[in-house]
Amino acid sequence: MAMKLWGCMIILALSACAKSPAVQAVHCRDPVAGCRLDAGMEVRFSKIPAVMRRFDLDVIAPESAAPYASFQMQGMEMGLNRYRLLWNNGKWHAEAMLPACVQGRHDWILRLEAGGKIYAMPFTGG
Repeated sequence: MAMKLWGCMIILALSACAKSPAVQAVHCRDPVAGCRLDAGMEVRFSKIPAVMRRFDLDVIAPESAAPYASFQMQGMEMGLNRYRLLWNNGKWHAEAMLPACVQGRHDWILRLEAGGKIYAMPFTGG
């Protein structure tokens, strides 16, 4: 029993020390038209996102581990809004919604975790 407990503690310690991947900035002029990431990956919004309004988020990437997306603002905590994209018709897909911003800002950042990398893509919402 004690050995099992020590083994669990070592695994937890090692996972806490593991470095997370560096965040790669993605510059995108028009997320509705689509934006290239790397290795053939592309992100596309169905429309310009607006606060508390649903929109489709698609990621064209190889079928591997499911990507995750969340929306943030620089210097502002936006709460938990993490989306797991599902494989659908040859692309990763999620129905997403921007969280409410009490300050009325429109400067968003899509944080996408895909293919073992983390991408940060700034965009302006409606």
